[in-house]
Amino acid sequence: MDVDTVDPIGKTSALEGVQRDAINGVLKTDPTGEKTGAKGEEGDSEVPDMSKIDGSAYIPDTTIEDANQWVNEKGNDLIGFGGNVAEKIAILGFMVGLFVTLVGAVSRSHHITKGFIIMAISICVYVGAVFAPEIVHYFSRWLTS
Repeated sequence: MDVDTVDPIGKTSALEGVQRDAINGVLKTDPTGEKTGAKGEEGDSEVPDMSKIDGSAYIPDTTIEDANQWVNEKGNDLIGFGGNVAEKIAILGFMVGLFVTLVGAVSRSHHITKGFIIMAISICVYVGAVFAPEIVHYFSRWLTS
């Protein structure tokens, strides 16, 4: 059916505007049929840039060096976080070992030996947490030599 033949409300001009937009699609056309710009952008005389449509105008150009740097930064953040947590746990473990040693000394029981073992393990964990990168590099150089 043609828009001009069916006019139930008497609003033929509004329906023609809708029909014209549907025919033209995404781009506006001038009377000669040339595409002049994106629909809805008044005064725009250029064809819209596809990088604005597909989002590539907003995504920065990156290289593999940028990706490696980002991974190194995030890895160092994760290692630092893990080291801080392990350091605090080792200090708490050492304090528990001191308490167990004190209980063993006061009660004259075998707990004193267990307290010393807990403190020794805590010291090893603390050294491993604080000096982890240096220890790993030392052993890697030792293994490659």
